[in-house]
Amino acid sequence: MKTTNKRNIIVAGISLMCCVCCVLSMCLSPKRLDSEHIESLRDEYPVCGINAPAGLILRNTPIDEVKERAESFVYGEVVGDMMKYNVTTSLSNKALSEKRNQNGIDEIFEFYEYTIEVISDTEGKYEKGELITIAANMDFIDYNPVLSEGMRIVVPVAKDKNKHSRNNYVVNGMYYVTPDGYVLAAFDEGSVSVSRGLSSGIKVETLLKNLKK
Repeated sequence: MKTTNKRNIIVAGISLMCCVCCVLSMCLSPKRLDSEHIESLRDEYPVCGINAPAGLILRNTPIDEVKERAESFVYGEVVGDMMKYNVTTSLSNKALSEKRNQNGIDEIFEFYEYTIEVISDTEGKYEKGELITIAANMDFIDYNPVLSEGMRIVVPVAKDKNKHSRNNYVVNGMYYVTPDGYVLAAFDEGSVSVSRGLSSGIKVETLLKNLKK
């Protein structure tokens, strides 16, 4: 047998083994994580949104209601560190607004935001690779999940009226995505109405499909 033929047979054999391994891996990978596995991941992916910020009474919004309010659910990866910015309120009465400003009584609100690189979104509002930010009032910094570069999440968003690329978000309806593609709710699933099709342990593709309006 010629050397070339031997080499081709070896390469074909290796390719076949790789295909078999991939198929076995897909078969062995569970469609859903069990409760024990989910619990073991909670140190890395904690439940948030439990203790409301001081002075605020928050309602546990059902996921179906979050779906109605959100413009889309974005699946993306965190890029860089958290940033902060300020927003100064202005009144519709220009003269009164200027008078308030002269007397140093403008209300300034502090916000924080994360930059997200979009992988996909449920309503097709963003391009893959597009950079957007998700923002919330600083009052919620200890109420919402702490995110870091490289983390993947699914998050309900609604565009900020003052900046096109900025979106407001909430913790109810937000999910962490593990490196192997499973989701864990960032909110307390026991306090809101969550169907099995939107609960922790399913694949991110299944979640996104079920979150579409």
